[in-house]
Amino acid sequence: MMSKGRRAYLKFKRNNPLGYKIRNLQSSLTKLGVKLSKKDTQDWLESTRICYLCDEYLEIKDASIDHIVPISRGGSKKDFFNIELAHLSCNRMKGNMLNNEYGKLADFLELNPDIKPIIEQRLKASGFMYKR
Repeated sequence: MMSKGRRAYLKFKRNNPLGYKIRNLQSSLTKLGVKLSKKDTQDWLESTRICYLCDEYLEIKDASIDHIVPISRGGSKKDFFNIELAHLSCNRMKGNMLNNEYGKLADFLELNPDIKPIIEQRLKASGFMYKR
């Protein structure tokens, strides 16, 4: 049997997907040590409407927080200037590559459109981790 709190949470998630996403991202930011109010989080989300990886329009429901310099590669976990918003699919594909490495991969995939779906699918599914 489901608790009252869990039912309320699921109802909130179903009836207010935008508010749920804002709360979810705000919680992620808090875990990173970035303290923003709900209003500031919403303003940041609304002002950042372009995915920094693919330069396409970013719906808030598809947004995820990405570290510009991955923590596993020496990036700061708690630095607000080390995070950007990206599509969840772009973020998964980037893995822990640096932006210039991801750019080279994107250029390669643009030149080889026949293998692009296969590579994208594998990177997104595997949680690709770039190894030096």
